[in-house]
Parts: sequence; structure tokens; C-alpha cells
Amino acid sequence: MGYMDLKNQLRRDIAIRCLVQSSDSIEKISSHTGFSEASTFIREFKKWTGVTPHTYRKCARK
Repeated sequence: MGYMDLKNQLRRDIAIRCLVQSSDSIEKISSHTGFSEASTFIREFKKWTGVTPHTYRKCARK
């Protein structure tokens, strides 16, 4: 496992925690996890989890 893999795992874990435990906007979470654009964050999050951040948050809160 390389540096980028570790970095992406950490970003994913932080994003998931923020989505579940806070009401921060997707834009704020994307910035907090080191993405300069929310659209890039959304695209990467979907690669990691199979769903968008919005959908993940919605399902996690049910």
C-alpha cells in the first residue's frame, strides 16, 4: 500500500465521519478533506463508496 492509498483511505474515513456526525455542507467537508472542488470530492467519494455523499448521509441517518 502506497502513500496515495493511505491518503485516500484517511480522506474517506474523515469524510464519512463528518457526513454522519455533523451537519456540515458537502462543500465544507470537501475542503476539510483536502479537495479544492466539491465536484472532485463527490466524484472520489462515489468511487470509494458507490454512492454520492448526499445519498450516504441520507442513508446513514435513517
